[in-house]
Amino acid sequence: MQTCPNCSKKLPDNAKFCDACGTRLSIDAACPACGAPAVPGAAFCEQCGKPLEPSPAAKAPAEGAAPGGRAGASLLRP
Repeated sequence: MQTCPNCSKKLPDNAKFCDACGTRLSIDAACPACGAPAVPGAAFCEQCGKPLEPSPAAKAPAEGAAPGGRAGASLLRP
């Protein structure tokens, strides 16, 4: 048995994700920056310190952001 690092649920040894909270349990994931094995549930690589997954804010533009990422730029007058 293994334990989910996020919610502490007991899970079978062959589980790759927690069926209660969805946390990745598998150690076969790797850091996209340096290739080091990623620790399950970690947000940052233990070897290089880079984020293991892009944050949701980095994936989508902020609500109300103008094209080019300049929030409020459309409110400026020339």
